[in-house]
This record gives sequence, structure tokens and C-alpha cells, in this order.
Amino acid sequence: MGQSVTFFNRRPHILWQVEGMGLPVVNVIRSEGTGLDGYSFEGVTLGARSIKIKGHIMTEQGQREMYRLRRELGRIMSPVLGLLTLTYSNDYSTWTTKIVVTKNPYESRMKSNMTLTLEGECPDPYWYEEAVQSHKMLYIEGGFEFPFEFPIEFGIRGYQLEIQNDTNVFLPLRFEVAGGCVRPLIRNETTGEEIKINRTIPDDTYLLIHTKLREKKVLIVNTDGTNPVNAFGYVEQNSQLFMLRPGLNRLYFDSEDNSTTAQITVSYQRRWAAV
Repeated sequence: MGQSVTFFNRRPHILWQVEGMGLPVVNVIRSEGTGLDGYSFEGVTLGARSIKIKGHIMTEQGQREMYRLRRELGRIMSPVLGLLTLTYSNDYSTWTTKIVVTKNPYESRMKSNMTLTLEGECPDPYWYEEAVQSHKMLYIEGGFEFPFEFPIEFGIRGYQLEIQNDTNVFLPLRFEVAGGCVRPLIRNETTGEEIKINRTIPDDTYLLIHTKLREKKVLIVNTDGTNPVNAFGYVEQNSQLFMLRPGLNRLYFDSEDNSTTAQITVSYQRRWAAV
């Protein structure tokens, strides 16, 4: 556990070719009407990503060392370990994804050098930036000033934050609301989507909201991180656990007690469908 192997341009693991950096399988969602030409475009979903890494095991220490390196490679990348972290770097940046190795054929050997191909599948098709972005929402209160500037905003009030999503996909969000509040509301003013919790959040707890598909959660947690309570039942019926859309997103927070002491942290990890 905790071990890794690197394919690069030097011994013992030489990278020759890598495939699967572009778009994964794109599934078009369509509806067709009887007697109508073509179809109506409803959207897309992305399928699992396939990765293929071609390279060599090369050593000057003889065939025994080569076979040892091959055995170690098979152990570190064993599919029985489940999902492994795959890190891909080029001259521009570094990204990670999760992969399960499905094939590891040995193709040819010349003395103490061996050619091989590693193939794997990534259930989550996205490439993730290693760093997590985190921002505090700031409380703003005010009216208007003379002379007017258009468009005019009367009675600006509440916690606000602007985030520019410069990726090519929607980004899941993680909200932490601490400091106490009553029936908190988080809205994306750009899209009109909002999350409202019909519950008082006590001072000695914080509200945690995670909007990633298949990992969505709404919890009330003690400030020391203990005793998480599932709060999905307090989510208002019309709420949407929204994500950041590509482009500008204007986020807004408020609560029925008009709290100005709540502490709202918004976190996300940038990701791409192709790199």
C-alpha cells in the first residue's frame, strides 16, 4: 500500500505511448418522433474512460532484475486492489483520475528489456486538478449611491461570491455553513437553482452539502467533525444540489434569521473531460 510506479523517459520504466487523454465515449440522449426527420437533442452523458499505456521495462542489471521489476509492477497495479490513482503530467499541467487495471500483457523481450502494454478503465471519466479551490462567501450590505450606475441594484444584502468556471464541464460543489443560522438558502443567481434546508443549524455544528453525482450528501456535523447526522430529509422539495456551470457563477447565501455571523466556505475541484 502507498507504493507507486512512474513511466517516464528513463530507466527502468520507459514511457513510449499513452492513449485515452481525449474525450471518453459520448452518449447522446435523444428523442425521436414518429414521422419526423432526425431527432431532438436532449443532452449527453460521458461513458467510462479507457486508458492504454505502452512502454518498456529496461534494466542494465540483467534478466533477473527485469523479472523482479515485472513482478513488482504487477503487484502494485493489481486489479484486486480496486481503484488506483493515475496521475498524468505533460508540459502544461498535472491531472489525476481513478483507474482499475484490466490488462497487462507482456509483448516481447530482448535480453533484459521487455515491452508491455497496460490497459485500464476509469469509471469516473473526468481528469481532476490536484489542488482543491476554496473560497469564503463575504457578507455585503448596502443600498445605492448617486449618481446612478445601470443596472441599479437596490438594497444589496447577503453573502455573495462570484466564481469563474474556466473548465469545459460542470463542477461539483462542497458547502460548509458554520456559525449558526435558521433555514439557510444557497442560490446560484446565474441559473436560478437553489438549495434550501428547513432546519436550524446550531452554533456548535456545521452544515455540509456535497453535490457530486453518486456522492451527494447533506449532513449536520459537530464542529469537531463527529456525529454526522443525515439531513437530506430537511432539504426543501424544489431544491437542486447544483454544480458550477462553465462560465461565470454568482452564488448567494441567506437565512431566515438574517444572520451576519455565519461562515460559508465553498470548495470545488476543477476537472476536464479531455486534457
